[in-house]
Amino acid sequence: MTAYIDYSIVFGDYDNFKTYDNMGYAYGELKEYQKAIGAYKEAIKIKPNKHETYYNMGNAYRKLKEYQKAIDAYKAAIKIKPDYHKAKRSLDSVLKQLEEQ
Repeated sequence: MTAYIDYSIVFGDYDNFKTYDNMGYAYGELKEYQKAIGAYKEAIKIKPNKHETYYNMGNAYRKLKEYQKAIDAYKAAIKIKPDYHKAKRSLDSVLKQLEEQ
């Protein structure tokens, strides 16, 4: 994965949504969640209506225990695609987790 990220940084097209989205995924797999969030934010600047990108960013925020930002990202995904059940389940799970604290 690290080689992919390095390749994308050197040769990637920084106006390319897929490059940033893939970088976000790769950073997430490496548990580098802050970098993943940065990549997802760049992807969203290019294509702001990609519900999966908001969902993945929400997951990264959740791993960092930044629950309000995770909630906001999940809600953004649901706003774009109201029947996106994965985001709804994740949102419900975070809200329940916060209630139990």
